[in-house]
Amino acid sequence: AQAASMPNSALHGSSTSGRPPSVVSAFLAIGKADGLAGYYRGISAFAPRVIVASAVQLSTYDTVKQQLMSRFVLSDGVFTHLSASLITGVAVVGTMQPFDFAATRLVSTPTAAEAGAQATFSGPLDVIRKSIQAEGVLSVYKGVSANYARFGPYCVLVFLFLEQLRAAEIRLRKWRYAQIAQR
Repeated sequence: AQAASMPNSALHGSSTSGRPPSVVSAFLAIGKADGLAGYYRGISAFAPRVIVASAVQLSTYDTVKQQLMSRFVLSDGVFTHLSASLITGVAVVGTMQPFDFAATRLVSTPTAAEAGAQATFSGPLDVIRKSIQAEGVLSVYKGVSANYARFGPYCVLVFLFLEQLRAAEIRLRKWRYAQIAQR
């Protein structure tokens, strides 16, 4: 994954044929340029992204579903699950987008070893702070529509499957209780 996110100059430097380098040559180039730390580049932004996304996703879906059912008198069916999933996707992308933005900037900005000078950013919060100062608050939401186009369908699939598993569990419990009652 790291090889795919390396700056073009670092990757193309190991290939003289004009073709993209192999995964092995990219892996070796990363190790040579940045050592072991190069393989973990951007993790300081990816870890908070995963934590925030998971926390929001898990806490939002059931709350939104209950609100949709109570406010709009919807049944606990596929339309409600689909709607709650799409809304959850918006909440997740809205909260994780600044971290995605920071991770992208961290990974695509030359490191101190590559630049031969001090690194541009010290971490994800530094990326966000400097970007907001230079480009405005909305700068950290660059790419949010593409991110939602990827994450919205993911949420729909995850929660539609979850609801099917919940329904299967209920059916299984009813069947087991009926089996026990017949004894």
